Amino acid sequence: MFPAPPPITRRETGCVAAKFAPVAMHPKRSGAERRMHRIMRDKSFTQETIDKLGYYVYRLVDPRTGITFYVGKGKGNRVFAHAAGAFKFSSKDGLEKGGEDRLSAKIKQIEDIHAASLEVITIIHRHGMDEETALEVEGALIDAYPGLTNVQNGHRNSDYGCVSTLQIQQRYAAEVVSIPSKKYLIIKVKESSIDEHGSLYEAARKSWHINVERAAGRMVLACVSGIIKGVFVVDKWLASPDCEGRMYFEGHEADTEISQQFVGKRLPQRFVNRGAASPIRYS
Repeated sequence: MFPAPPPITRRETGCVAAKFAPVAMHPKRSGAERRMHRIMRDKSFTQETIDKLGYYVYRLVDPRTGITFYVGKGKGNRVFAHAAGAFKFSSKDGLEKGGEDRLSAKIKQIEDIHAASLEVITIIHRHGMDEETALEVEGALIDAYPGLTNVQNGHRNSDYGCVSTLQIQQRYAAEVVSIPSKKYLIIKVKESSIDEHGSLYEAARKSWHINVERAAGRMVLACVSGIIKGVFVVDKWLASPDCEGRMYFEGHEADTEISQQFVGKRLPQRFVNRGAASPIRYS
């Protein structure tokens, strides 16, 4: 495990004291400051600022603790969209436009912040980038801040993300395995997820966006940092009771003969390069 970066400080974010205070309380401002406050109160940048920003990577920070709880990339007014989206939910449909579950950890945290009469602190971490560079920076920050509410891994983090020197040596020194077509489902998991769930099996089996028809009859290869750590026989796929639209499997470890063919070996490059943030691959 890697040490967590320190929580954000007021010095780091500049003039942020008012954001730690209740929304209704504002210190006396000059005319220019009042104009700027009106712009930011509307949760939007001016077009001049948007033109200068290009693609950027941002963080959402909880003003009650100073801890970053979400990392994202975008352009325009994307950084403000999450807080605005928290108000769009209705008790009837329970879904944000775009399909985000009302009970997602990110939305729940934003709602709790608003309930305390506070605003989410929004930090532009790096700007002036093209989209590909922004994806790489976003991925690096997602690895650097543990405990985020992000649902997806960062761009290519499963393959090129944060690992120890020992893991990187094991990865590239390991034998590359041959994976037969249409027989295996590859699921990439993090070491931290194994620690959290208590076992590789529990970390690998839930909860995923899966094409059940395509996954039917396939064994699961559970991989960490490009190395196959376990092989599981899937007995059945079930709808997750906690994550709408996601699935989990019930199954058991493959027999020793099959496991020995794969465990400790490296994924072929074609399974490393395909896709961006998705941890799922089909052979």
